[in-house]
Amino acid sequence: MVLYTLINISIDVSASITLWVLKNTLYGTYYLTTYFIYSHPEQTKEELEIIELRREINHLNRKLHFIDSINNNPNIVSLTNNQTIPNEQNLEKSFIFIDDSEL
Repeated sequence: MVLYTLINISIDVSASITLWVLKNTLYGTYYLTTYFIYSHPEQTKEELEIIELRREINHLNRKLHFIDSINNNPNIVSLTNNQTIPNEQNLEKSFIFIDDSEL
């Protein structure tokens, strides 16, 4: 009789521990899944401003690289508002007029 009671208690305790571990594992899996799928953190005003500033910086960098490529090309003569077209010796080259007000 004592053996029967000890076996019954050990089965009851091991079943309870197994169910507790299984329940907590499933809850953890459920909450992690819902967190990663449904939680999209709201961006603050400062973060949105930083993103916009980064886009503007990238845009300005592209403009600078374009201007730098024009200045480094020997076949292109760039003119600003204060310059005139060079003599006839450079007429076979391409001319690009850069408006200083846009830069």
